Amino acid sequence: MRFFHVLMFLLLAAVFAFSIYYKHQSLYNEATSNAEKTLQMTLEMRASQLQNLVQTMRSEIRFWAESEQLREGMQSMVTAWDELAKQSPDGKAATLARRLYITDNPYYPNYMRDYKKAPDGSAYSDIHEKMHALLSGLTDQRGYYDVFLFNQAGDAIYTVYKEDDFGVNVIHGKYKDTSLAKGVQEVLNHTNLNHVALQDFIPYAPSNNAPASFIETILTDKENRTLGVLAFQLPIKPIDKIMRNVSGLGKGVELLLVGQDHTLRNNSVLNKEIKALSKKIHSQAVDDGLAGKRGLIRTTDYRNIETLTAYAPLDFSGNHWVLIAKQDVAAIYAPVEKAFKRWVIIISALAILSLFLAWLLTRRKDDTRTTEDD
Repeated sequence: MRFFHVLMFLLLAAVFAFSIYYKHQSLYNEATSNAEKTLQMTLEMRASQLQNLVQTMRSEIRFWAESEQLREGMQSMVTAWDELAKQSPDGKAATLARRLYITDNPYYPNYMRDYKKAPDGSAYSDIHEKMHALLSGLTDQRGYYDVFLFNQAGDAIYTVYKEDDFGVNVIHGKYKDTSLAKGVQEVLNHTNLNHVALQDFIPYAPSNNAPASFIETILTDKENRTLGVLAFQLPIKPIDKIMRNVSGLGKGVELLLVGQDHTLRNNSVLNKEIKALSKKIHSQAVDDGLAGKRGLIRTTDYRNIETLTAYAPLDFSGNHWVLIAKQDVAAIYAPVEKAFKRWVIIISALAILSLFLAWLLTRRKDDTRTTEDD
């Protein structure tokens, strides 16, 4: 009889152990499935938001390019710029414009954008005041870092912030190799006057090497004759805002954008020291994404931490990026381990209680047998 009781105890322990294992595997599989679905859904949502951002910028710059107020102002500014050249000692409008709005700017160096009109009495300063009232609002209300106007020769005849690129010719000048210059030349040479160029993010020297993208389009007069180029400087902030939104996605989640040069296009939320364009990412997810593939893998990330990673290619207006949504494996399974420990405690307590009751039952039978023998 005692052997039978021991066998029953062992069988009961085996059942408890199997219950714990089954519950753990069930929770583990459920956590994996939920994480995969969340990462893939997040990937699709962020891709849509980024594409909407691009479309909004394209629509906005074309809206302004077709504005009669801006067209007429640009026509006056081009004429005033040519007149400024005649007033300049060296015959270059840029020399006088930079002295008026940079060197002699009373708000130099931190608040130069607040200078609306130089007191030189020129037609350029008159039209500058009007255009500044019109375009500076785009940096305040729409979040663009700067707004530029270029004549057909490639001179930056207006900027909101008056950085070192103001007045510089981007076709022949010192910033001819920048992404801004590339976009200006692209739209000037394009046969479609409605064409919009959008450049990838790279460090931009006049803005203290901050990451910058530029979007450009042609400005024409009423007869569709080219006047010059309108350009917006896009900071990393709007993209970073989209990518930093990980609320409700759980712990250890991070969204990354990686460019064709393998560097990040947004700031890391899990490592504050890693900023956009400062970190190169080499991984299977990045390589596959740049090759046009999408997938979900378990891999080690740039922090040398194991993650579940979903990835997909992203076309940022002709610029090939990879969109990554990932979560630390430890964070995914932390609730499972917590629940597992809780179940171990509960089932262990039940096992101990069952064994105790079985022991009592055995003892009672032994006591009964002893009494009968007496």
